[in-house]
Amino acid sequence: MMSKHFFIPLCVALLLCNCSEKGSPEAKKENVPDSSSMAKFEAAMVKRQLGLNLVKGETYKLVSKSNTSAIMSQDGHSINMGFDMNSEMTFKITDLQNDIYSMEMRYEKLLMKVYQTTGIIEFSSEKTGQTDAMSVALKSLVKKSFWIKMTKAGKVISAEGMADFMDKILAGLKNLTPAQKQQLKEKLIQSYGEKALVSNIELWTAIFPADPVCMGQKWKTQDTLHSLLAMKKETTYQLSDSQEGAWHILGNATLETADKDTYTELAGIALQFDVSGTMTSDITTSSKTGWVKGATVRQSMTGNAYVKEGPGIPANLALPISISYELIVSE
Repeated sequence: MMSKHFFIPLCVALLLCNCSEKGSPEAKKENVPDSSSMAKFEAAMVKRQLGLNLVKGETYKLVSKSNTSAIMSQDGHSINMGFDMNSEMTFKITDLQNDIYSMEMRYEKLLMKVYQTTGIIEFSSEKTGQTDAMSVALKSLVKKSFWIKMTKAGKVISAEGMADFMDKILAGLKNLTPAQKQQLKEKLIQSYGEKALVSNIELWTAIFPADPVCMGQKWKTQDTLHSLLAMKKETTYQLSDSQEGAWHILGNATLETADKDTYTELAGIALQFDVSGTMTSDITTSSKTGWVKGATVRQSMTGNAYVKEGPGIPANLALPISISYELIVSE
């Protein structure tokens, strides 16, 4: 229903139009809002409770493709690195209690590409007769069940089974030394560990407001991303459109390094990061289930990477760095 606050100025506007166009029935008719315009306005003013409305027993699928590229500068030279990560996942709803979903999550396919100055290295769960340890690990990860609990607002409150299963994978790789196993474990945790899994999922699920919103209304969220780096994220989301059984949600975020003292290995180099930047999200979800139909997330960050002090490496050696990230999600 049209609110009284809108109705009064609308009547005044129509009266002024009638006065200025007196004697012109055609002009009067043209300035009166038609029924379709009024219907669109009233529909836009309707408040909607956005969120997940998943069905117990149903399985929801998605395909995720991400690309991360980093450029570091040293003495006028650029060091380029990149990562592609593709995955196919399924989420089976096993229970719903107190507005919390229990899900059985499974990887169906995994692919990783690493771009270095020396060339491209590809790892895949689909390789046959693979000998590299990472592909063996990825193949072991697919078709295995991991357990997630998620609120109707899309917030993951627990993800279990990943750490224990990774230990089992590494135990089965008899040809690796303890040092090699530890290095592989760190890479797996960084890319597929519980924190990385939760952050990846929440980029397209933890987007819903606590209260009902109308078209064009904005709301804010705060959380921490865990992937290559841990980043504090503050996002402003907006319900941009709602039609043809879908919600269209846009997001703009600021990013900042969450822990500047932690070292992260990148291309075999231990680095501390002090970076900041922005993130944009363009997400379409089903208005019936809230499940993502399509999403594009882009991040851009700049700052410095500090090389860990060591033989021949001075303390506080700073390397300017820029990082870009793109995630595309589809059903």
